[in-house]
Amino acid sequence: MPETWDLWAEYCRLTGRETGWGRLIGAELSRQGVVPCRLALDVGCGTGEFTATLAEYTPRIDGIDVVDFRTTDRFPFTLTAFEAYRGAAPDLVVFKQSYHLLADPDGAAERFPDATVAIAQMPRPEWDDAPRWDSRPLDARSNARWLEARGRTTSIVRLVQRHAIPLPFLERMFLDGYTAALRAAGPGRRAAAFATVRAAHAAGRPFIDALDLVVARPCGAG
Repeated sequence: MPETWDLWAEYCRLTGRETGWGRLIGAELSRQGVVPCRLALDVGCGTGEFTATLAEYTPRIDGIDVVDFRTTDRFPFTLTAFEAYRGAAPDLVVFKQSYHLLADPDGAAERFPDATVAIAQMPRPEWDDAPRWDSRPLDARSNARWLEARGRTTSIVRLVQRHAIPLPFLERMFLDGYTAALRAAGPGRRAAAFATVRAAHAAGRPFIDALDLVVARPCGAG
């Protein structure tokens, strides 16, 4: 998640991205036969808009997070880290842009060996953070390979939303440093990144928001 919280909150409000991701990921999990399921767990549920939307696809989904800044209470919530979670074992564990924030991502992926694991993360454009765990990057292909090596069956799907975002907000987003990587890149690279976005905006092209979704089924599952 970007550290500049006010930009993040405004971005979500302008785009409705969390509801959009709930529908896109919910539809893909439904297409793959993963949902509906008995119990799904959303790790790092944030505002809760994503979780509440995903609840349209399965009878019960619980949300957990280490902070509580929900804007909705339409699902059961527990204030806890994933490592300290003591609730019922889920059939589906969802990590949307939260997997790389865990203390032990690889251990987390295998904590519930009978559950399907869904990991959704940005494809890491140059202005986004590039998280790593130990000696490997935490991108979709690396995550899938790691899970396959442990006997899981995986798939990778790129999901895309297109947003019409006002140019003044895009300028703030890039020049003020929407992510830690942008801030670390320095003013020159931030300006270059914004120039690309500004040219696309002038041409009428929407702002692309993408996530790579890895779905890893338990060992022996179809």
